[in-house]
Amino acid sequence: MYIDLIVVKHDSTDTQNYVFKAPAFSHIKEGDKVEVETCHGPQMGTVMGRCVVTVDSEEYKCFALMARMKPFKKVLSVYSRKELDYKEEEESEETADEG
Repeated sequence: MYIDLIVVKHDSTDTQNYVFKAPAFSHIKEGDKVEVETCHGPQMGTVMGRCVVTVDSEEYKCFALMARMKPFKKVLSVYSRKELDYKEEEESEETADEG
């Protein structure tokens, strides 16, 4: 079974990175904002890196050893950025300038 291992830095003052799991081929990428499951409840963080592994691979075992955690906690959600459109406001300003 494949999974994504996601390295996350919490958005608090913490400087340490933590490893979480996500469904395989989740397309989470470096720089994404994510909400992760922690022992203190959900927390926001920034993705520092990721890799796809199998749960019986040497890479998985190495990450588990470094993280001192098995099973890994989950990435709960990924936040995407959406630019807001102010077209109506801009048109209103243009009309006011003409009048």
